[in-house]
Amino acid sequence: MAKYRFICDKCNSEYCFNMSIEEYDKAKGSIFCEKDNNSLKRVYGNFALKVAKTSIEIAEDIKKEKNKILEKAKSGDMSTILDIYGE
Repeated sequence: MAKYRFICDKCNSEYCFNMSIEEYDKAKGSIFCEKDNNSLKRVYGNFALKVAKTSIEIAEDIKKEKNKILEKAKSGDMSTILDIYGE
Protein backbone atom coordinates (compact mmCIF):
# COMPACT_ATOMS: atom_id res chain seq x y z
CA MET A 1 0.00 0.00 0.00
CA ALA A 2 1.23 3.44 -0.89
CA LYS A 3 0.76 6.51 1.26
CA TYR A 4 -0.79 9.52 -0.49
CA ARG A 5 -0.81 13.02 1.01
CA PHE A 6 -3.30 15.72 0.11
CA ILE A 7 -4.02 19.29 1.14
CA CYS A 8 -7.10 21.48 0.92
CA ASP A 9 -6.44 24.83 -0.79
CA LYS A 10 -9.23 26.54 1.15
CA CYS A 11 -8.57 25.52 4.75
CA ASN A 12 -5.02 24.04 4.52
CA SER A 13 -6.16 20.78 6.13
CA GLU A 14 -3.81 17.90 5.40
CA TYR A 15 -4.93 14.35 4.76
CA CYS A 16 -2.99 11.13 4.41
CA PHE A 17 -4.47 7.98 2.88
CA ASN A 18 -3.02 4.48 2.51
CA MET A 19 -4.28 2.86 -0.68
CA SER A 20 -3.14 0.75 -3.56
CA ILE A 21 -2.21 2.35 -6.88
CA GLU A 22 -5.39 0.91 -8.37
CA GLU A 23 -7.49 2.45 -5.57
CA TYR A 24 -5.75 5.80 -6.08
CA ASP A 25 -6.40 5.72 -9.84
CA LYS A 26 -10.11 5.06 -9.21
CA ALA A 27 -10.34 7.79 -6.53
CA LYS A 28 -8.61 10.56 -8.54
CA GLY A 29 -10.79 13.67 -8.56
CA SER A 30 -13.21 12.27 -6.01
CA ILE A 31 -11.22 12.92 -2.83
CA PHE A 32 -12.69 15.88 -0.95
CA CYS A 33 -11.98 17.88 2.21
CA GLU A 34 -14.21 16.86 5.13
CA LYS A 35 -14.53 20.49 6.32
CA ASP A 36 -15.56 22.37 3.19
CA ASN A 37 -16.14 19.64 0.58
CA ASN A 38 -13.36 21.11 -1.57
CA SER A 39 -11.41 18.87 -3.93
CA LEU A 40 -8.01 18.01 -2.43
CA LYS A 41 -4.68 18.65 -4.13
CA ARG A 42 -2.03 15.94 -3.96
CA VAL A 43 1.17 16.84 -2.10
CA TYR A 44 4.44 15.33 -3.29
CA GLY A 45 7.39 15.13 -0.97
CA ASN A 46 9.72 12.76 0.80
CA PHE A 47 8.77 9.13 0.75
CA ALA A 48 9.80 5.97 2.49
CA LEU A 49 9.87 2.47 1.21
CA LYS A 50 9.59 -0.60 3.34
CA VAL A 51 10.66 -3.85 1.82
CA ALA A 52 9.43 -6.86 3.71
CA LYS A 53 11.00 -10.28 3.58
CA THR A 54 9.16 -13.52 4.01
CA SER A 55 9.99 -15.71 6.98
CA ILE A 56 11.68 -18.14 4.57
CA GLU A 57 13.94 -15.36 3.22
CA ILE A 58 14.80 -14.27 6.77
CA ALA A 59 15.65 -17.85 7.74
CA GLU A 60 17.88 -18.19 4.65
CA ASP A 61 19.70 -14.95 5.53
CA ILE A 62 20.27 -16.23 9.09
CA LYS A 63 21.63 -19.54 7.79
CA LYS A 64 24.03 -17.74 5.42
CA GLU A 65 25.27 -15.50 8.23
CA LYS A 66 25.68 -18.51 10.54
CA ASN A 67 27.72 -20.34 7.91
CA LYS A 68 30.00 -17.31 7.41
CA ILE A 69 30.65 -17.13 11.16
CA LEU A 70 31.34 -20.89 11.37
CA GLU A 71 33.80 -20.71 8.47
CA LYS A 72 35.66 -17.85 10.17
CA ALA A 73 35.82 -19.80 13.43
CA LYS A 74 37.01 -22.97 11.63
CA SER A 75 39.74 -20.99 9.89
CA GLY A 76 41.09 -19.88 13.26
CA ASP A 77 39.91 -16.25 13.26
CA MET A 78 40.55 -15.42 16.93
CA SER A 79 38.27 -12.39 16.90
CA THR A 80 35.33 -14.53 15.80
CA ILE A 81 36.20 -17.31 18.25
CA LEU A 82 36.35 -14.83 21.12
CA ASP A 83 33.02 -13.32 20.00
CA ILE A 84 31.43 -16.79 20.13
CA TYR A 85 33.04 -18.24 23.27
CA GLY A 86 34.13 -15.14 25.16
CA GLU A 87 37.53 -14.59 26.69
